[in-house]
Amino acid sequence: MPPRLNELLERAEAVQTDWDGHRSCDVLLFLPPHLLLSSGRLPHTAILASYQMLDGCTRESYGADRPVLINGERLLNLSADDVAGWQTDAPLPRPCPLGSPPALDAALASALLAADPQLALTYQELDASSERGGAEADLHYSERVDCRNPGELVQSWNQQVKRSQADIDLALLRQQLLDMEQECERQFLSSRKAEHKLSWQRRISQQAAAQLHRYGDLLQRLRVIQSRVL
Repeated sequence: MPPRLNELLERAEAVQTDWDGHRSCDVLLFLPPHLLLSSGRLPHTAILASYQMLDGCTRESYGADRPVLINGERLLNLSADDVAGWQTDAPLPRPCPLGSPPALDAALASALLAADPQLALTYQELDASSERGGAEADLHYSERVDCRNPGELVQSWNQQVKRSQADIDLALLRQQLLDMEQECERQFLSSRKAEHKLSWQRRISQQAAAQLHRYGDLLQRLRVIQSRVL
């Protein structure tokens, strides 16, 4: 799920469940192919299977048992208060249109749809049967992800490369900080161990000095006794 959508649902205090735990009254969220691709988590077979599973669920349900489908991309038009106050038996508070995706995401989705046209058809059927707040259905998704601006595509790619490099630099910095923290911890434990050893040696030295002092006192007394005897 895109971070923006996940943050929106958290602020709306929406309870998220997996497929096995869903109920007939729950809202079923789905995402368009370009958002699923941008998450980088699902293989092609899983994307197609999820669409088919949702499509089958809606076809087999009728009336009050029919689940409410929502295109997660449309929810990004709403605020957390809008989502929190929405009742599933009512339309969304306002129309939720869909815009043009980022050029790189669009190019990837377009390439995927060229290899698997059925994916676009299944997604479009899901969106057509979903709650849209009065907005038009996404019946021409292939056109929406058809990126014809090479400059925008290259710019999007360059931005992605910068973000990837920034992520790598951040991961390296975090690892360096972790290594420094571990080294400081090792140094602290080593100094504590050395301090404990030094403290032990000091106690031994003090005990030895006290013992020698007692031996000196005893020797002095012995000499006094011997002088009296003689």
